Amino acid sequence: MTNPKSKADRLFEQSTQWLSRTIAVVILMLAPGLAGRYLDERLQTTWLTPAGFGIGIALATIFLLTLASQRPPLRLPTNKQLNRRRPPPTTAPPASWIP
Repeated sequence: MTNPKSKADRLFEQSTQWLSRTIAVVILMLAPGLAGRYLDERLQTTWLTPAGFGIGIALATIFLLTLASQRPPLRLPTNKQLNRRRPPPTTAPPASWIP
């Protein structure tokens, strides 16, 4: 039988999910600008770096809006909820009690 996840495990799981989403947004924002800088150096131009960062900001904004519309807000439990004890599980009487 598997043990149900504790509240701390669920909170850790949610926080790592949000951390990975945040890192994805940062990469999505910076990668086009860095690619534009690389292309500016290779092609001897000056407009690809700002264009790349502009595209990166637009993509990151769209990604954030998509995340905000799909996911419910993270609601952390209060201290009272964390400290609340569960009632003991009910168990069936031993088989010897059955007539």
